[in-house]
Amino acid sequence: MKKSLIKILAIICFSVLLLTGLFACVDKSKAELLLSDGITIDGTTARISVSNATEEFLFNENIKVSEYAEFTLSYDEEGEDKVEGEKVLLNVGDNAFYLTVKSGDGKNVNVYSLNIHRRQIFTVSFETGINEVIESQTVEEDSCAEEPKTLTRAGYDFAWDYDFSKGITSDITVSAVWTARTDTPYKAEYYFKEDENTLSLEKEENFVGTTDTLAEIEISDYDGYTFMPLESERTGNIDGDGGRVLKMVYWKDELTKFTHEGKIYDVVGENKIELISDKDFSTGINVLGLYPSETGRTVMGRLDYEGTAEDNSNIDPWTYAQWYATPSIINLEDGSLNGTYREDGDYIYYENDCKTIRINKSENEVYLGLDATKIDSQYILNIEWPHALMEKEFSYSPRFSELESMQASMNFCVENYHKDYGTAVQVTWWFFVTDRDYDEDDGTNDCWLGFTLFDSRWDKERVTREETEMKLSWEQNTKDATVKVARSYYSDVLAYQTEVGKEYTVSFDIKELFGVAIKALRGKYPNFNVDPENFRILNFNIGWEMPFFEGQVGVRVSDISLVAETK
Repeated sequence: MKKSLIKILAIICFSVLLLTGLFACVDKSKAELLLSDGITIDGTTARISVSNATEEFLFNENIKVSEYAEFTLSYDEEGEDKVEGEKVLLNVGDNAFYLTVKSGDGKNVNVYSLNIHRRQIFTVSFETGINEVIESQTVEEDSCAEEPKTLTRAGYDFAWDYDFSKGITSDITVSAVWTARTDTPYKAEYYFKEDENTLSLEKEENFVGTTDTLAEIEISDYDGYTFMPLESERTGNIDGDGGRVLKMVYWKDELTKFTHEGKIYDVVGENKIELISDKDFSTGINVLGLYPSETGRTVMGRLDYEGTAEDNSNIDPWTYAQWYATPSIINLEDGSLNGTYREDGDYIYYENDCKTIRINKSENEVYLGLDATKIDSQYILNIEWPHALMEKEFSYSPRFSELESMQASMNFCVENYHKDYGTAVQVTWWFFVTDRDYDEDDGTNDCWLGFTLFDSRWDKERVTREETEMKLSWEQNTKDATVKVARSYYSDVLAYQTEVGKEYTVSFDIKELFGVAIKALRGKYPNFNVDPENFRILNFNIGWEMPFFEGQVGVRVSDISLVAETK
């Protein structure tokens, strides 16, 4: 009994000694913030992200520190403004605190900056690019938006411009990306007109191209038939649904001519007459004498593809004129042309001192150029408003009252011009209309309508767009005759932005725009009382006008057309 008691006491003593030694070895010096779910630690900076639905944060449950250590949460780094209780209210976004961790032995203290981030709610919007709306999504920060349905659009492949596996970090707009297909079908239909009442479909051709680009059908040659551009639809947008049908119309040759008082004109559509003959300039160009001068406006010579030409009574000729100039520019001798004629491949040149007429036979273009460097300087100041113009006289043109429209069109390019020369260098297309008959010398309501295609004064730095839209004036007792003259510069776009070296096409309805000009003139000048319905075109001219001439200029014109559509 005595021995057993001694043994028990020995075991108790040994256990006490063992426990005392173990306790003596426990480390209570650590004062660290520990990793746990949702927390990241970088040195003494910590961040905890919680859901947007978390409005309060229980820090005793969510913050873990070293064993035996204690912590306090405060609003300031010094730990004086402590958080009371065991929870804090969270605003959406970042919530800044300081966490002071004290070791169990009281020897070590670490202070952490703690950002408790309550995730935001962001809006994901969708832009489809078509007439279809996709509802926006609200997504919690760092979560992924749900990819909407696949959209469809005829002739296009579809994709979204966003990776939906990425978490959302801000309000964003996701856009549809439409890639045009290159195999979209379209077709051309070819029609032959055998007589005035019969238009028959001869064949169809199928093509493919890129959606929403311009398709253009080549003009085919058919013996005995002529392609009718105004009746055809040679170009058109390739519709995504593959439904684009282009129409090519060919008339039997005998249907395409119209004769009036011995003059032959092309019929280019039902009730449509092309008033301009010799569109390729091959028949010839009259070169006029000076005006005003002893020679007047007499024809000094005529140029065609062979160098000279006889008058062709079936065609109203083209005319080259240079007005108000000293003899040194035209250099007339004995009432005839005094210049050089030469050919170079497809080009024909007539050059006379500063004047150049260049015809491109293959492209049916005429170049009108002036070069003052080829004139003696003593003549420069004596040159008053030199004009280098292509003119067209009309022996037949219906009155506006007979017309639905009179469509004018032309291609042009200001090939060269130097800004230092001249103060008002212009390329203008002037139409002279009158209410008189062709055999009358003077009319009471002769009027000009001018479309300025290029003007050196009209640039963005000097003149605003509004000042170039339309300028009107009305003159009486002009130097030429005592007649009423209306002048209208209707330059909606071209003169304002024409660039040297760039190709342009101009097209407009003369009848419509002349009516606009007359109406505006009546509003500005109450005594201007004319009826544009009585007008017909007597002539037009295209080319250069300059108040003085010192430099080099040139313009190319081609495909000049004037189509009268009768009622």
